[in-house]
Amino acid sequence: MGELGFCHYSDILTALTAQLSGDIAADSGWPLFLIRLLHNKLFSGVLLSLQCYFQYLDTAQVFFFVSPFLLPFLIYAFWGKLWRKRIIFMTFLFPVVFIVFLRSLQIGTKIYVFQGFYILLAVIGWVKAIRIKFS
Repeated sequence: MGELGFCHYSDILTALTAQLSGDIAADSGWPLFLIRLLHNKLFSGVLLSLQCYFQYLDTAQVFFFVSPFLLPFLIYAFWGKLWRKRIIFMTFLFPVVFIVFLRSLQIGTKIYVFQGFYILLAVIGWVKAIRIKFS
C-alpha cells in the first residue's frame, strides 16, 4: 500500500473498496445480510488502517531509509529516562501525521521527513548519552 511504503488515508480507502467489491462479487450466491456481516467495512477498515500504521514503525522500513549506524543512538533515546514519555508519544503519533496530513507531499519530501524524524531521535539519544556520561 502506498508509494515506497508511505501510505495515507486515500490508499486505505482504495484498498477497502477494492477488497469489499471483490469479496461481495465472489460471494454472490449467499444471502446479502450474511455477506455484509462477513465482509464488514468497519473491521476491514480497521485492519487496513493498522497495517498502514504499523508499516511506518516497521524496522525494515526504517532501515531502508535510515542508516543502521544510528541504531545505538535510537535505542538510547528510548532507554534513558529523560524525555522517554515524550519520545514514545512522538513515535506513536508520527505515523498518524504521515497518514492524515502529508498526503500532498512529493515522495522525495516524504523520505526526507521520515529520515529527519529518525535522525532527530538519534540526536536526542546521542545528547542523552553525552549528558549521562559527563554528569
